[in-house]
Amino acid sequence: MDVDHKPIAIQELLFNFTGDSLVLRGKITLAVDFGELPCHLKKFMEFLVVDTRSAYHRVLSRLVLKDLQVVASIYYLTMKFLTPEPMDIYLEKTEEDRVLDEGLDPKIICSDLLALPAEELEAFPVNPSDNFQMLQLGQKLEEGMKKEMK
Repeated sequence: MDVDHKPIAIQELLFNFTGDSLVLRGKITLAVDFGELPCHLKKFMEFLVVDTRSAYHRVLSRLVLKDLQVVASIYYLTMKFLTPEPMDIYLEKTEEDRVLDEGLDPKIICSDLLALPAEELEAFPVNPSDNFQMLQLGQKLEEGMKKEMK
């Protein structure tokens, strides 16, 4: 990306969600393009410049999304926004994402995925006066270890 503008130097701290701090190196105003022609939107936005490794190339704040009149869908991983032409969709899911999501319907319970004990369990009372307090041990556990735990 070719940048004509120089960042404005700032020496302040920026705190993230975990309380860690980063030193701001500056801020810069860049032209940002959303979508493709004819559904295209160009806005000038201010970005903070930090010197750190990150999983993200850029982060759009809620104020930016409000300014763009974005409707975001976490479920579909898309953002819809108004353009001079009809509405456009940005960050559309890839075919790979759709294939991965096919098996994630919470209404379908797959019996293969239910957590079951690795072996049959044997129940022992923990408190002889209270039959509801039980300890469950695997039947294949060595007798010496069973006696230690009882």
